Amino acid sequence: MLIAVLSGFIFAACIPVLGRFLKFSIVPALLPIGLFTFFASFLPEIASGKTLYFNYDWVPSLGVNLQFHLDGLAMLFCLLITGIGSLVFLYTSNYLAGHRYLDRFYGYLSMFMGSMLGLVLSDNIIALFIFLSVVLSSSDQFR
Repeated sequence: MLIAVLSGFIFAACIPVLGRFLKFSIVPALLPIGLFTFFASFLPEIASGKTLYFNYDWVPSLGVNLQFHLDGLAMLFCLLITGIGSLVFLYTSNYLAGHRYLDRFYGYLSMFMGSMLGLVLSDNIIALFIFLSVVLSSSDQFR
């Protein structure tokens, strides 16, 4: 689950290297499509009423953990975020083809998508605040 949340940030970090190749293809849309299928794979468990918890040590010396909570509502929002993200990535690959700052747009959009996933899945107030800060700062870039 941690890789799913951080994949948007990893993709954004790879943009400067892969920027030329992203302007002329629909390759960037594979990230949200892959995340959509990843979250859809949890549908049978969530539909049966289970709640999934993912716990990662963040700052073990202080006892701070990074916790993710996947239930029905979080699943709905994860599928909305990645589904709409897939459509936006597919649409802009054609609509903005050849645009000078398309790679920058993909970077901001993938960071926004990753931070929204972190915000929705977060089960820790510290992580919730961090992801909310990233959501607000990355959404300012679209103005």
